[in-house]
Amino acid sequence: MVVDAAGAVYVAGYTSSQNFPVSATAAQKTFAGGYYDAFVSKLNLSTSTLTYSTYLGGSGSDVAYGIALDSNDDAYITGYTDSTDFPLVASIQQYAGTGDAFVAEVNATGSSLIFSSYFGGIGADYGTAIAVSSSGIYVAGTTYSTDLPTTTGAFQTSLAGGWDAFVLKIANGAVSYCTYLGGSASDAATGIVVDTSGNVYVAGYTYSFDFPTVNSFQTEAGKQDAFAATLNSAGSALLFSSYLGGSGDDAATGLAVDLNGNTYVTGRTASDDFLAASGATRRSSTSTNTDAFAVKITAVAAPAAPSAISVTPSSGSGLSQTFGFRFSDPGGYATIASAAIRFLGTDGLDCTFDYSQSGNNLEMYNDSDTVWQGPVTLGGSGTLQNSRCVVNAGGVSATGSGTTLTFNLPIAFQTVFAGTRTISVQLVGTNGLVSSWQQMGSWTIPQTSVAPSAISMTPSSGSGLSQTFSFQFSHPGGYAMVAAASIRFLGTDGRDCTFYYSQGGNSLYMFNDSDTVWQGPVTLGGSGTLQNSRCVVSAAGVAAAGSGATLTFTLPIAFQSVFAGTRTVWVQLTGGNGLASSWQQMGSWVVP
Repeated sequence: MVVDAAGAVYVAGYTSSQNFPVSATAAQKTFAGGYYDAFVSKLNLSTSTLTYSTYLGGSGSDVAYGIALDSNDDAYITGYTDSTDFPLVASIQQYAGTGDAFVAEVNATGSSLIFSSYFGGIGADYGTAIAVSSSGIYVAGTTYSTDLPTTTGAFQTSLAGGWDAFVLKIANGAVSYCTYLGGSASDAATGIVVDTSGNVYVAGYTYSFDFPTVNSFQTEAGKQDAFAATLNSAGSALLFSSYLGGSGDDAATGLAVDLNGNTYVTGRTASDDFLAASGATRRSSTSTNTDAFAVKITAVAAPAAPSAISVTPSSGSGLSQTFGFRFSDPGGYATIASAAIRFLGTDGLDCTFDYSQSGNNLEMYNDSDTVWQGPVTLGGSGTLQNSRCVVNAGGVSATGSGTTLTFNLPIAFQTVFAGTRTISVQLVGTNGLVSSWQQMGSWTIPQTSVAPSAISMTPSSGSGLSQTFSFQFSHPGGYAMVAAASIRFLGTDGRDCTFYYSQGGNSLYMFNDSDTVWQGPVTLGGSGTLQNSRCVVSAAGVAAAGSGATLTFTLPIAFQSVFAGTRTVWVQLTGGNGLASSWQQMGSWVVP
């Protein structure tokens, strides 16, 4: 039940009565079927009148467990239904399984549904408590579904075991977030409150020894304990969570929060030692009954995300270096769950690593940042490698003391990764809070002072009036360091066909017959032709592709019969560092 500002009382529940009192303008005037229908009623106690009353349900069984009001006195109801024809309005989901939670909004006169939807997965789902604010509708419940539609970034995205509690926020007619909340046994939520900042307070009970806790003042005390928890406004992290109970069975059934963020929990306990450690009055050890309890939990400062303190060295240059990172968390170094470390250049190339403290392992992204390679165990055997960076697991280590975690990462950089790379860190706490990316320093990977070289020509020999030649060029600093390539087909008669490829310009030139004027350029893969009396090249067939240190250049040539004879093929390359190779003979070709 809930009371509005004028003192009117709103009640939600369930009934098997086909003559349950309903109002003349009720949204649903008749019992729809099954064992139960939910109902919503408004009573004006000062005038002893029933302002409105309506059924809410379908042909199966429908039960309301929670009700809340907004500033317009619209009533919001949540519960359970196994009706496949539950009345829906602007629904966010269709019926999903064994039985679903439902969320509904009834207008201020009880005459129509403004919103109504199923929510759940393949298992049974119950909406047990509901709250509403200007930012949305908040539902707490219990689910057995392994496929509950959780959201990206939610605190807990998979069922931990048995039944789990869940928390749902609906805003602007859609799911804003949804998260499981539970451990490996069964957990249930019974109350929910939202504060002005959008933080969500949840209470219930748990059988899980590993129910997630943050700033907890009590560990698991019995087979069944009550719990109280607070989620941040994004549903992505716990700000507080604690067991409440003793050696007997305990369950929270009611929840309230004051303007200072203090939490008040009521419920039932069969524990003689309920919260004894906090100094509460103990029950008589001879009692065999269940007692009520009331607990006030003083607001505590919200936990913060971990932060990166430093990297040593924070600047420098070299092809290999062991970097020492220091991270910190006010809850202690053990509350740092993971660290992402990225070396990134303005060219978009990066080496990105992810360290898991609980797993004691390290992963590394591939070149395209799409697949994690590894993991490898810290201090163990194995190597992580892409075309830019190599890490030997034997040299990776982590040690903690107090609030500080020190992480050592030895990296051998590949020359393809040459350039200045900023070093950034992002940390995740065990409470689910994530830091922003923090730039910690920079490192310069030097370019090697060598010229590019020609590796091969395919085919390297043969005969014909036309042929597509494939050249492979290489530079230890990466294929992008091959700035240009000159290719010459030359005979003993002194006649030649000479081409010039510019990688930066993505273009091709060709000398005229007297080798005095460059013709072109044409764009690789584009339109146009380069031609003299000896050779013809169509731009559409010319291509270049790079990977790692290797550049592959494709050149289709149609030879003129005037150019008949054996022609040796020569290549000269120029690097981005300005160094040029000598002319290298790659093969020969006979023009018939």
